[in-house]
Amino acid sequence: MRRSLLALAAVAVLAGCGGSSNSSFPTIGAARTFELVDFKPTAPVVAGKPTTVSFVIRQPDGKPLTSFRHGPGPHTGVHLIFVRKDLATIVHRHPPIAADGTIRDTITFSEPGPYRLVVDAYPNTSGPQRNFQLFGSLRVAGTYHPSSLPPFSPSVVTDGYRFTIDGRPSLHAIQAGFLTIHVTDPQGKPVRFTPWYGALAHAIFFRRGSLDYFHTHVCAPGAAGCTSTLGATKVTGSSSTPGKLDVGVLVPVPGEWRLFIQCRVAGAYHPAPLPPFASSVVTDGYRFTMTKQPSLHAIQAGFLTVHVTDPQGKPVRFTPWYGALAHAIFFRKGSLDYFHTHVCSAGASGCTSALGAAKVTG
Repeated sequence: MRRSLLALAAVAVLAGCGGSSNSSFPTIGAARTFELVDFKPTAPVVAGKPTTVSFVIRQPDGKPLTSFRHGPGPHTGVHLIFVRKDLATIVHRHPPIAADGTIRDTITFSEPGPYRLVVDAYPNTSGPQRNFQLFGSLRVAGTYHPSSLPPFSPSVVTDGYRFTIDGRPSLHAIQAGFLTIHVTDPQGKPVRFTPWYGALAHAIFFRRGSLDYFHTHVCAPGAAGCTSTLGATKVTGSSSTPGKLDVGVLVPVPGEWRLFIQCRVAGAYHPAPLPPFASSVVTDGYRFTMTKQPSLHAIQAGFLTVHVTDPQGKPVRFTPWYGALAHAIFFRKGSLDYFHTHVCSAGASGCTSALGAAKVTG
């Protein structure tokens, strides 16, 4: 799925010759692009009340876009997505399209605040550009209380269904990658997915702050129209085992992203907003990366592996500071309980941490 907005651009190189002193050059106007027009509503809407949203996509020639891709798979028609600025919630719809190109749907926004609109359109055209995005905004009236995003956790529960990511995501911009997500029902059994909007699951990513967007799908093996594309890079998500989603990921820029997994199980739709994740943390140009999501237990020795690279991406050489190569200081949220351990050269003395009979050495 290409993320860039489809646009037409013109570049002209003009040269003149001759003896006239008042040569004139033509004026080149701005390139015309696809754009949203006649968007309604134009005023803030009421939370909890059904709202009619409508608009038209105008083509570069000024005419409404009326012909869209159709057929099997999710890459058809128009995907209409609203995301609140704080990434607390999204609305994802595939609205009907009238013969005159008017796109209209009825949506109930649950919470006040500013929302970004993403219109992901699949026109019925030939060529490598299969889709494009257009953007807008909408405000839901009322006092906006931004939500703080939770820290990363590999597992969340929604409607009694548990969504669990294998390990901690380690993704790179413009590089195809995969996330494996397991979904179990309230009894702990793997679920059976049923198609919704042409796919077994939808994986919608938004970048914290900028709200950059990436949308990919998970389909049955061999299903048509389920490959996401960014330039020459492609990735395809699939699911062949109950309860298991192999999500193909191709985020366009680095940063911290929140993933919304949406699927249909037993006739009901279940959205799962997962906590945001980033592959690493950078401070003063130095990157600190954990190899996987920590899984630690009280009063049991465990280990975290952290890689540190310099601003040029090379592994650093540690030098002693306060008697150790590194200090790892832990505080518990709320109570501020404290644990302090050290990392030393192999065989160094005085670097073991102890709690009762349990000991551990970094």
